[in-house]
Amino acid sequence: MPSEISSDAVYIREGALKASSYFQKRQIIENDGYTYIGLAEPGSATSQNVWFICRIDSTGNQLHADGNDKFDNVFDNYSTISYS
Repeated sequence: MPSEISSDAVYIREGALKASSYFQKRQIIENDGYTYIGLAEPGSATSQNVWFICRIDSTGNQLHADGNDKFDNVFDNYSTISYS
């Protein structure tokens, strides 16, 4: 079962941030060694397709959902999204 924790370390490629610098954050650590971090506007539901999501492996390698920097993913689907 994943555990939800808080952390401030996330790298976002240039151009990914919207005009607002305030985001709600979700971070999940899975038993398989991956950490998933999602950012969205405050008040966004995890079921909305308004999330930027990245996956970090145990070596620190970070990949982005759908291979892009867009805020267009559903955080509830973090484990089934394609990352590159």
